[in-house]
Parts: sequence; C-alpha cells; structure tokens
Amino acid sequence: MGFISPFEDAGGAWDALTIVVSASGRTEKWTWLETNVDVEGQITNDWDIQKSQGADGARTKDNGYQPTKISLSWLLWKPEHWTAHESFMQSAKPRPGKDPKPIIMVVHPQLQALSLVMFRLATLHVPVFKAVDQWEAKLELIEYFADPKPVVAPEAPSAGPDPNPPPRGSQYIKQSLEVISRPGRPEKPSTKVKPT
Repeated sequence: MGFISPFEDAGGAWDALTIVVSASGRTEKWTWLETNVDVEGQITNDWDIQKSQGADGARTKDNGYQPTKISLSWLLWKPEHWTAHESFMQSAKPRPGKDPKPIIMVVHPQLQALSLVMFRLATLHVPVFKAVDQWEAKLELIEYFADPKPVVAPEAPSAGPDPNPPPRGSQYIKQSLEVISRPGRPEKPSTKVKPT
C-alpha cells in the first residue's frame, strides 16, 4: 500500500487508528474511526561525541541506529471509542513478571510513511480529560526489532605514507602568509615548524 497524503485522504485514513497486540500466542485488534490521531517522535542514530578539553570540535562515533521512540495519542469521544479502549488497556497494559512483552502493531499513514509499524509498549497513559465528552488516550512506544543487526566498524586507514603530509619549510611560510593576508581574524597555521 502506498503512502496516503493527508491532502488526498478521501477514505479518512488519517482520522483512523488500528492497533494489533500479539502476546502469548494471542492476537487482538482494535480500530478507532473518526478520531484525531497525533504522532510524535524522532528517527536518530546513537552518536558517541568525544570532546577534547581545550579544543574546538569533537570526534564522533556512530553507535548504530537508535530504536525510534514514538508518542501516540488519539481522541476518545464516541461510546465505541471507550469500549475499544477499555478492552485494549486490559490486553496491552504492562504487567509484572518475566513473560514476553506484547508486540504492538500500529497502523496509521504517518507511521507507514516511515516504515514504522512494530513496537513494544513503554508506557500506557491513563486517559486524560480534554473537554466535555472528550478524553485523550496516549501510548509511549519503542520500535521493535526481532533480530538487531551489529554495526559494522569502518575499515582502519592503511599504515602507508600520509597522502597529505603537513607543510614544511617554504610550504609552511607560504601557508602562513596566505592565512595572515586573509581579511578577518587570522587562523593559526595547522603545523608547527621548529626554527632552524
């Protein structure tokens, strides 16, 4: 199924939410129609930033893709919304113990556009009163991976000669003069040379 833009949503897919919960060999499905769905989250890589004291900039190391954390909320304003939500909460709510936690599939165009479908439940919020006959249901979800893939480290540079050796002698002087002649604050040359 292709992505449905909110501007060409004739079938109301942006105003509907389907959640499927799979746990302990059981699968249950709930759908809320004619509701306002709000999705928030960020898709990120996990970066280790190694800053050196007294130096500008920092080295960065990619620790791999960070499972996406999603905040999903929708409006309960019809009797059938409440009926579905009560049943959903009983099935999906976190429980103590070591039993495998349910896998939650969320069907909404905003998530499908990013190929985000399978999640684990981090937090099930208690419905919050918004207005007369309107309550907000909310979940915090973490992207689910059946088999996490290891991050492949980049190849180390060869131990051969440096293709860009630091400037020496007349090259250093020329580079220094170019820096000094630039308008604005002069920069320090990149390499120190001992006077001869």
